[in-house]
Amino acid sequence: ARHGFWMKEMKVAIDIVWISAQGTIVHIEHELAPSTYPNVFAPPQPARYVLETRAGYAAEHGWDLGTELDLTAYE
Repeated sequence: ARHGFWMKEMKVAIDIVWISAQGTIVHIEHELAPSTYPNVFAPPQPARYVLETRAGYAAEHGWDLGTELDLTAYE
């Protein structure tokens, strides 16, 4: 589904990464600041998983749309 997230009560900036059932990144919101609340962030297409990381993590690891992640350890 296209689950939305917001930064309510967050204290630090984060990256939000939406991932398909096959492990492909379908959308990333980089470095979302707590001040963006009450804006809601959602992917343009359905995703199976959502990963929240510290701000800058996705860029540091070269993640972009279409990047495939190995999710087998989480099955």
